[in-house]
Amino acid sequence: MFGILKKYVNKRLELLKLEFVEYSSRLVSILIFAFIIILSAFMFFFLLSLAIGMMIGRYFDNPGLGILIFSAIYLLLFIILLLNHKKVKDFVMKKIAEMQLNYIDEDEDENDED
Repeated sequence: MFGILKKYVNKRLELLKLEFVEYSSRLVSILIFAFIIILSAFMFFFLLSLAIGMMIGRYFDNPGLGILIFSAIYLLLFIILLLNHKKVKDFVMKKIAEMQLNYIDEDEDENDED
């Protein structure tokens, strides 16, 4: 009886280890994917900002002034976000929680189908 219980506990520990490895590997893959997406979006918006700044600068015959004007727009957006940081934080936390719950539901649905 004791041997069967010991085998059961060992198998259960193995299962928990495998589930942890699966969960952590999924988490790492999601984080790497998110990093790549964020980096790509950052580069796109950076280059787009430079292009728009140059277009504005061409209108005023001064590229530096165009970039400065467009930078002022970003500063204004930054101030607005800073003044509404609590609402933004709550919105982001809510979206992250929804994504996690949807991921858990999808994972449970996959396990139910197996």
